[in-house]
Amino acid sequence: MTRKDVRERTQLENSTEVILCHPRYDCDNDHCPIHKRTEHHMRGWPQHWRGDRHMMERICPCGIGHPDSDDPAEDRVHGCCGDCIELWKAIPGFENSYEVSSQGRVRSLVKKRGFVSGKERILVPRFNEKGYTRISLGTGNDRYIHRLVLEAFEGPCPEGMECCHKNGFKDDNRLLNLRWDTSAANEADSVRLGKKPIGENHKNSKLSAANVSEIREGLRQGKTMKFLGEKFGVGAQAICDIKHRKTWKHLPEGS
Repeated sequence: MTRKDVRERTQLENSTEVILCHPRYDCDNDHCPIHKRTEHHMRGWPQHWRGDRHMMERICPCGIGHPDSDDPAEDRVHGCCGDCIELWKAIPGFENSYEVSSQGRVRSLVKKRGFVSGKERILVPRFNEKGYTRISLGTGNDRYIHRLVLEAFEGPCPEGMECCHKNGFKDDNRLLNLRWDTSAANEADSVRLGKKPIGENHKNSKLSAANVSEIREGLRQGKTMKFLGEKFGVGAQAICDIKHRKTWKHLPEGS
């Protein structure tokens, strides 16, 4: 081992807890987590040598060790939720200009003399009046970030479906929080998460759940919609909608 390798080995011991490291001249791998690091999604995470498994790990933001992408070890077990890893994919239609990540970030690829230089710039999104985030991919190309994420990682939106935010937060554009689904499913999410007031919680409601239960019982007894409407101070159409479960359909049958 040369003097240069000894100095390098000492530095590695202090920074990454590596006790015994092969010298640079003995490194014959295409990728090496010590001598030939590449620009992968774990590059910014601190390294840690796993002596019990003889492999280099990267410690993710969740505090879990993951096999370094440059390590030749075969084991690639991911021990946490996976939310810590940020993967990037080209935006369909803008393959040589923009990429979107599984964390909902968008970056532009800097070009030099017509070729992508490998550098990038994270773009700053802006909010629209409904709380969704949009990004500009050039003049006249404003796009919703949540759709860019799904289109890049899951493919085009199926016919009759739309993008749904599972947790109800419109600016949470992580891939794990998004899915293609129907408008009815999206509305059901809003109700489940309390984002859409229904029933007596709606500001325009004139009835309570107890009133609706009494109206349905009256209909089962043969009372007319006009009679029930006058009794509860609503129109006959409102009683008709309750009867056919166009409104108050969140209440169970028989109530």
